[in-house]
Amino acid sequence: MRSPVYAQTIQSSQLIAASRTAKVKIHRAQFFSMTQGTETFSAAPAVGWERTPPTELRNGANIAFGYFSLSDPRIPAGYYTLRAFADVKYTGTIEAKVQFIDRRGKVVAEIPAQAEVNSLTVPPGAESKPPIITTAARRANPALPMGRIIVCFCCSNGVCICVSVFRLQDLMS
Repeated sequence: MRSPVYAQTIQSSQLIAASRTAKVKIHRAQFFSMTQGTETFSAAPAVGWERTPPTELRNGANIAFGYFSLSDPRIPAGYYTLRAFADVKYTGTIEAKVQFIDRRGKVVAEIPAQAEVNSLTVPPGAESKPPIITTAARRANPALPMGRIIVCFCCSNGVCICVSVFRLQDLMS
């Protein structure tokens, strides 16, 4: 029987290979993965996001690349670039959206998100700190839907983009 560490190594190496094919540079050491049954959320932050001012989210910014297969929100199995949008004019909590873009450049899905903006400009030294991906339950982020697992893409540029991906009852059943 293969260990979970071996399975994760296989997933991360496949994600790295797919990101090269898609010509999206990723922070490989920041690989993040969650799997429940047939659903998967595996991603790594995009290189360069740490140099992107939060105000650039008005035009969209690539925040990650990953493999996703989700039923709610409905994301067909495949590799996607995640592009976030928010009308950043001030610091604080702002409505956002995240697009899942396939290898041909087609937007396959768009889901609501929340941007936590701490700075309007890239802070000094931000380029030396890679973005991370983390999770939280609703209690840690009350503006997002109840009963869901929240995944946050947090960057040293002064912004976190949070999306809702798994229903808690799915994880507990």
